[in-house]
Amino acid sequence: MPVKIDISNIIIDRATKCHANLSCLNDKDTPRCSDRLAMCPVESKIGDGMVFVNFNHDISCIYNIPFADNQIICNCPVRYEIYERYNI
Repeated sequence: MPVKIDISNIIIDRATKCHANLSCLNDKDTPRCSDRLAMCPVESKIGDGMVFVNFNHDISCIYNIPFADNQIICNCPVRYEIYERYNI
């Protein structure tokens, strides 16, 4: 049985534009952004609320910000908190 990721409602309420209905919270062992795509792996933390990710090429995600040399910044509050709490 999948173990759910536990994130506070305060953080969840900040992710109002999630196209995948916060599906990343459904399974701690294999968190996914949608039924078809794995959650973007974090490459490094930038600062409060932002991480560089290895982008999964989900063009529906509005939390990705293109950066120099094909790098992607993720500013999804839930994704950041998952990284901070679970190192996923």
